[in-house]
Amino acid sequence: MFSLADIKAENKMNIKKANQNIFDNCPDIYCEILQIHVSDLTNTTCSEIIVHINNAEKEEIKVIDIITFDNNGLINSLRAYKG
Repeated sequence: MFSLADIKAENKMNIKKANQNIFDNCPDIYCEILQIHVSDLTNTTCSEIIVHINNAEKEEIKVIDIITFDNNGLINSLRAYKG
């Protein structure tokens, strides 16, 4: 059975594969962004998100995404925490 928990991917190709796997297994998935907190000092955002997995069964996961950016605005890292 597919689970969003414990997905870990590094490097561009593996991240693309991991994301494609999510959409292949959860075609109705969508995110609801509750709040975005921005730190200009550290080039970091912290986003409070609800991931809706299956519309019919109302499955959802609350997550916090922490994204760091380089000086050109490109993503350096993304960490997601269930909670």
